[in-house]
Amino acid sequence: MIMPCCGAALDNATILDPDGPTDARPKPGDATICIQCGMWNIYVAGDQARLFGPDDLLEFSDEQLHRLRRATHLIRAMRCAAVRR
Repeated sequence: MIMPCCGAALDNATILDPDGPTDARPKPGDATICIQCGMWNIYVAGDQARLFGPDDLLEFSDEQLHRLRRATHLIRAMRCAAVRR
C-alpha cells in the first residue's frame, strides 16, 4: 500500500487495541499510522488509505485516540533518534 501522506510503501499492519481482534488485516474505516512520517490515515476499500480528516475524530473513542497519539509520538521519537545517529 502506498500511504497518501508521504508516499511510503507499507505492507504490514499491527493492532494497537489489546482487547481487539487478533487479525491484523485492516478493514474500511480502520485507522492507520504511517510508520515513516507518523500521519494518521483511514483504510478504504481494497489496499488503499486516505488522509485522516476532522470528521474521523468522531468515529473513535477517547481511548482509541489516545493510543493513536501515543503511537504517533513513539514513531516520531524513533525517527528523530535515527536521524541523530
